[in-house]
Amino acid sequence: MTHTATSEPVVQARKQPTRVWRVSLAALVGAIAITVLVLWLQPAPPRFELITANDYELRTKRLGFVRDARAWMTRFSPKIFGFAPVQISAGYIVTGHSGASDLTELPPPAFSTNAVRVWILKSNEVARAERNLRSDNSSRWRVTTSEGTPSVLATGSPTGTGPGSVQFANHPKIRGGNVDLAAVFTSVVADARDGHAAGPTTNQIAFRMFLKPDEGGIIFDGTGVLFVWAHAP
Repeated sequence: MTHTATSEPVVQARKQPTRVWRVSLAALVGAIAITVLVLWLQPAPPRFELITANDYELRTKRLGFVRDARAWMTRFSPKIFGFAPVQISAGYIVTGHSGASDLTELPPPAFSTNAVRVWILKSNEVARAERNLRSDNSSRWRVTTSEGTPSVLATGSPTGTGPGSVQFANHPKIRGGNVDLAAVFTSVVADARDGHAAGPTTNQIAFRMFLKPDEGGIIFDGTGVLFVWAHAP
């Protein structure tokens, strides 16, 4: 008796992992291309605009999960995932309404309302104006932070007739080497009348300022002058 041997054709295993890898790579490249296109088409922010404290808070929380994920990855590769540094300097001088006359030598403001005047000038011109106005009623500070990282600096105390306490909350973003800075500045000044300290006066202004390299800003709000510099080295 003869038995006929049968054999089944050998089916080669599909290269499923390779296909998944290619699809993942294509999706990643597509996502990067879309992100770059959106950023490229995004209009430049205004040079200056007044915002609200709530607008500032929303900005600091927008895409917060991306910032948290990036901060987590920075532990493993700071050079690749690290945040770009931003250096911010500022000064505040209490002038009252008389401060407007001390700024008459500046060119026309880039932004103005009935209560606020703003100049965006070369860094050395802003520094010169700050030196000319500097007095005992002045306060200066500097903070080094990172792109997309909100920070708050507070200094002084609301006593005496000087600048009292100041609080500077800021959230910088870097756009092509320029700094898109959102900030909320709060000052508490004790007013002195007849040699006696009166109740403190609280003043707050929230704004967004777009500074190019080697530029600074001057903000006069009727009670004092705020000088701001922001640099992305």
